[in-house]
Amino acid sequence: MSLNKSETWKWKNWEISWSLSKESTSEKNIKILLVHGFGASKNHWRHNQDFLGKFSNCYAIDLLGFGKSSQPSALLNYEPNKENSIKYSFDLWGNQISTFCAEVIIDKELIEILYQPSQRKNSKEAFRGFINLFDDYLATDLFDKVDAPIQLIWGEKDPWESLNEAKEWKKLFRNIKRLDIIKGAGHCPHDEEPEKTNKLINEFIQETK
Repeated sequence: MSLNKSETWKWKNWEISWSLSKESTSEKNIKILLVHGFGASKNHWRHNQDFLGKFSNCYAIDLLGFGKSSQPSALLNYEPNKENSIKYSFDLWGNQISTFCAEVIIDKELIEILYQPSQRKNSKEAFRGFINLFDDYLATDLFDKVDAPIQLIWGEKDPWESLNEAKEWKKLFRNIKRLDIIKGAGHCPHDEEPEKTNKLINEFIQETK
């Protein structure tokens, strides 16, 4: 379990919580960023961050409104702006991730983003480098937007979507380079079967870097 100390980054006057696991001495020094899904936090990667940090500098971040980051009140689209409130959107979070990569990670080398999705609309701006997608609850338009190799790690017993859909995506989208199925796992294989998931992630990183 990762016990990395949380750091704070100031973004748009909000406090953003993040952590770093850094044990790698690799000259290639690929950077990994872990992004949680809806309703979770960076601690959702507690079984993964330290393992991945042995091979690459591995960051985890709390999206605005989650975990230890600032949690401003939500505004609906038709509501006027008011203090300590914000209109949440995937573009907002995408901008947060993009800016974090530029201001905190600060590296021109490959940045790999591992994202555990839980909604159907995503901002292209959030995704740089390679992406691993850990479940199926995701709009297919994402695969058209991302110009990078994608790995799908799929829980065989995912309660929301069928395994056949993942196989169809693999056929339809050229940038899905690898589909790994974890038997016995459901919607969150990185949490339910972390050892198997970590091994598959590391294999994919080694193949594509």
